[in-house]
Amino acid sequence: MNLLWLKLILTPLFITVIALAGRRWGPAVGGWIAGLPLTSGPVSLFLALEQGRAFAGDAAVSSLAGGAAVGVFCLAYALTAARRGWMASTASGLTVFFGGAVLLRFLPLPLWPTFGAVFLILLGVRFLLPTFDRRFLDVASPWWDLPARAVVATAMVILLTGGAQVLGARWSGLLAPFPLFANVTVAFAHRNQGPQAGLAVLRGIAMALFAFAVFFLLVVGLLPHVGIGLTYALAAAGAVAVNGLSLRGLHG
Repeated sequence: MNLLWLKLILTPLFITVIALAGRRWGPAVGGWIAGLPLTSGPVSLFLALEQGRAFAGDAAVSSLAGGAAVGVFCLAYALTAARRGWMASTASGLTVFFGGAVLLRFLPLPLWPTFGAVFLILLGVRFLLPTFDRRFLDVASPWWDLPARAVVATAMVILLTGGAQVLGARWSGLLAPFPLFANVTVAFAHRNQGPQAGLAVLRGIAMALFAFAVFFLLVVGLLPHVGIGLTYALAAAGAVAVNGLSLRGLHG
């Protein structure tokens, strides 16, 4: 099957299933799911298939580092949300994310030091995020929410993979973790259910980012040695295992 058709079919299907799961179990779990590599994982897979293992491996190290930028996005959003609405919080979070991505563009990113630094940053974010009050409104999502998520996610995957040769491995990897679904999920919860619901989403995202980091650590480590399919299957299994453990601390 043509890779374009795989992108057009698998990406929206994957995103829709996960979004429905988030609706079923509330904003904290929705954020916990949104923090997984929902777009960056497929982007990495398609880069390996289209650009080769070496390119995808280099991009995956940058994506791993980008997890730290997503973490500070969560912290910046949370600190702003204590005083301002969802639009100002979004602007604050995304400004910090892009600032972090630009900084990472010019830093050396050896695998294990990068993983260690990202892990420590995520621990700091996890403990600096304020706890949330579980009493918030339960508001149904509008009819267009799921189709919009699917369309935007698919467009993101197509743009990043289609422009990979122009962007290069470093920028392709750094932009792949762009907190698209994290931002949509937290902003919607914040706008419709209040800042406490937004904090619940952010706490879930922060917990899921540990699994995000493990996913890309495994991709970089395995890709030169085993097949592409097995690499991403094992990386996904590792991320699921870590995320299952992190669920215990979601409300802590």
